[in-house]
Amino acid sequence: MQSRILFIAFLFLPALSCFPGGAGTLSNITIIPSATRMFRPAYDILCVDKSKRKEWEKALANGESIEPPVNFIPQEKYSGGCEEEGHHSTFFLFNLFPVTAPLNPEYAIAAVVQRLEGDSMINILAWNEIHYYSVLGRVSVYKIRGDVIRYSGAGRNKK
Repeated sequence: MQSRILFIAFLFLPALSCFPGGAGTLSNITIIPSATRMFRPAYDILCVDKSKRKEWEKALANGESIEPPVNFIPQEKYSGGCEEEGHHSTFFLFNLFPVTAPLNPEYAIAAVVQRLEGDSMINILAWNEIHYYSVLGRVSVYKIRGDVIRYSGAGRNKK
């Protein structure tokens, strides 16, 4: 009887601890200086207005098409604090069979850039996380953090 209880606890206790965020590992931290190759172009950093951020995220969650509340900061005046995060994940059933699409770093970057209506991303910090869910499987997550930019070339209108 005790061995049966221990076996059940072995199967389900790790899974219960994973629901809020899971036990996992962190690996492959890399810094990518730029998402695109460029040679000294004129660009501005897109910085989301903190006072309007919650309203904007709530509207996006409701499926509304709303312009992002961003401020344009010239590259010479930027001192940090406007980093945005993105991610892409894949799930492996029983730690063997991929159920969702494979990890795609380009998707993680593109989702953030598209959300802010920018052109590219620079100063990118990237890392992988793996969350284990007992015998049910694991989730591999590719996360990025960086600055979204918009080129300020001729004919480009700022909002």
